[in-house]
Amino acid sequence: MTQSVPLTSGAAVTPPAPGLTQPGTAASRRSIAGSFFGMVLESYDFLLYASVATVILAPLFFPASDPFLATMLGAATLAVGFIARPVGGVVFGHYGDKIGRKPLMLLSLMMIGVSTFCIGLLPTYAQIGIAAPIGLVILRLIQGIAYGGEWGGAVLMSVEHAPLHRRGLIGSLPQAAVPLGLLLATGMLKLAAAVTGPEYMTWGWRLPFIFAVVVLALGLWVRTQTIETPEFKAAVAKKGHTRAPLLVVIRTYPREVACSAAVFAVSQCIYYLVIVFAVQYCVGTLKLALSDMMTTVAIASFVQIFALVAFGALSDKLGRVPVMLFGALGLILILSQFFSLLQTKDITLITIAVTTALALNSAFYGPTAALLVESFGPEVRFSGLSLGANIGSLLGGAFTPMIALGLLKAFNNETWPIVSYGVMVIVIGTVGLILLRRAITARHHATT
Repeated sequence: MTQSVPLTSGAAVTPPAPGLTQPGTAASRRSIAGSFFGMVLESYDFLLYASVATVILAPLFFPASDPFLATMLGAATLAVGFIARPVGGVVFGHYGDKIGRKPLMLLSLMMIGVSTFCIGLLPTYAQIGIAAPIGLVILRLIQGIAYGGEWGGAVLMSVEHAPLHRRGLIGSLPQAAVPLGLLLATGMLKLAAAVTGPEYMTWGWRLPFIFAVVVLALGLWVRTQTIETPEFKAAVAKKGHTRAPLLVVIRTYPREVACSAAVFAVSQCIYYLVIVFAVQYCVGTLKLALSDMMTTVAIASFVQIFALVAFGALSDKLGRVPVMLFGALGLILILSQFFSLLQTKDITLITIAVTTALALNSAFYGPTAALLVESFGPEVRFSGLSLGANIGSLLGGAFTPMIALGLLKAFNNETWPIVSYGVMVIVIGTVGLILLRRAITARHHATT
């Protein structure tokens, strides 16, 4: 008879049955490593686009007499990727719960790698007219669908292979892979700019996208080293494959999905506010050099990698909710001063502001993976996790740069409405966090 082991969040997870791969083995460690590095490579592809959507791709693919309109259209293509993510989450989650985590993760890597490579080859508006932005939107949709399935799969491959007392730490690794992927993307953009010089806006920007084919080959090799998770195997051995996992999630876990979306929206909103909009604001409004802002983003992303792992590990000791509440409070405080620091135009102060914001966001984001995994049963976990997270990404991340740009224009370059918007998202997400904690605890008590 198996025994449920309560976690620091209050959830319970059933250990794998005897004879199945146990957490902590060499095979499990390879799978965790494969999940981490695969997520790094997919994040490179997805965030490479986010890094250049408004400052490089917008004028090339959406030329307009009004620069603000071109920038908004570029931001809209960024949102397209987020709109597609819930679709990817539903499809990949459905089949991930039916046939396993590994094959879906290989497919997601193929889709995003090929689409990113094709963006690097896509002719601009000046070359093929309206077909250029249409092609860009289609490729961004494919990126979004693939990335929508990737996050849930990477998290499950990590957390379900982890020992119960280290799930916060191990679950933070796919989270830390995201800024590492952004760091890689930023480094490639800076390298391309240095190599191509004045030709950067003509063709040099394409090089990091074309490099995605190398990233794809490396990622596929890494992913083939992974094995299926023991918890999924145990669930299948006990209950068989779930026929309609998404319907089970909607019927059985509606509160968990809604609360997961609210929680995930916080980290996504802050991330794209600090990384995408802040860069556009500093370059477009404050007239700072793009190269300086790319350096700032690189420094902040480097710090964020370690902050995510540290806060994930801390959540194993103190619990998910206390660590995340600390992050929420810290984010409200830094947001109140964030734009004042940007407006100094002092690159040192700007770097401190961006780095501090991402570090505090890590306190909220780092433990999120383990928390969301603990919210759903293993037989439908891919579907539940992906649905909640991708709805949160859509609501919190997709439209944040556009909303911030719109508020900036509507309020004559005043930034307090943008701060108010960010605080509102944090408050809603914090309420969702508390309700999710109660739902996990109530379900645990109901089954023991």
